[in-house]
Amino acid sequence: GKVTETRTVPRCVTKWGRTVCAGTKTENFDVHIKDRKFAFWCAEVHNADVVVQSAWSGYTGMDGSWEPTCASDQAIAAIGSRFDQNAKDREWRYKCATIAPAGGSS
Repeated sequence: GKVTETRTVPRCVTKWGRTVCAGTKTENFDVHIKDRKFAFWCAEVHNADVVVQSAWSGYTGMDGSWEPTCASDQAIAAIGSRFDQNAKDREWRYKCATIAPAGGSS
């Protein structure tokens, strides 16, 4: 089947290294392929550094629920997805980032 890869939020972290993913919304986009339009936004973390992990999580799999999990001192910093037109479903993956005191070590 045809699989299209998109990185909806390739990286939420700015050059200042202080933003993480803060929310999302979806709306119906194309009823023929049964996909949605996704919007994500970022938020700045004050008085802290955001250190992004280099590895992506695994993909969620088709027809599954998705609850990304990061450690208690982390937040989601990047979200990626791919859409399979045959399955008419999307798989997701993400990167976590450690939130550390500004100028400190992580």
